[in-house]
Amino acid sequence: MYHRVTALFLFLIVAQQLSAQSRGGTLIGSVSGPSGENIAAANVTAQNDATSVTQSLQSSPHGRFAFVNLEPGTYTVRVKCRGYAEATRNRVVVRPQGQTVVEMRLAPSSPKGAPSESGNS
Repeated sequence: MYHRVTALFLFLIVAQQLSAQSRGGTLIGSVSGPSGENIAAANVTAQNDATSVTQSLQSSPHGRFAFVNLEPGTYTVRVKCRGYAEATRNRVVVRPQGQTVVEMRLAPSSPKGAPSESGNS
């Protein structure tokens, strides 16, 4: 647990330093499964609601992600990963030179033909 907290703290410091170099904001977070396990290589997208500009990346081996120098505004964040239902977080606000943290928890995907849930967290 100590190593996870230390790694997250260092991650936050680096992200903060990078965002301070520009007018844009930083959107950081993590992707985890239903039991709290980190999910690596999840596809994470951040779409600016006003401009529809979308940026994508994959979560790290520790399930973390960071979008640096995003134009300030309101975003929709989506996470997809094989074996899990897609998760969406709406109305995520990124402020100029600010840091926004989003924790995304994915649910197992539904069997084919079964209704799926939105995965909002």
